[in-house]
Amino acid sequence: MIRRRYLAIFLILPAAAIVFVAMIVPLGYALVMSLFDYKLGSETSATFIFLKNYVRFLQDPLALKSLGITLAFTALALSLELVAGVGMAVLLTASRNVGRESCGRCIRCLC
Repeated sequence: MIRRRYLAIFLILPAAAIVFVAMIVPLGYALVMSLFDYKLGSETSATFIFLKNYVRFLQDPLALKSLGITLAFTALALSLELVAGVGMAVLLTASRNVGRESCGRCIRCLC
């Protein structure tokens, strides 16, 4: 049993490392760099300004409007995807005939 657990961890480690390097490191770098004032190409001469960029963002009406539109779009998209996904799952699992017939019924119901 213990060998299986180590095998599972050993098999998951490469994927976890790739996710960490490809997603978490750039996110952390972006968050740290957002605390500095710099120009592209001259990141070494950046000035630390702490949360001044965020204060400026929250005081800009156009930025707040863009943020509101983005949040509304995200909420709408997630809601529709959730309803469609649950609907497809229910239709596919409720049908006793697994195959083209149930997939066709599922597609017809969603359209």
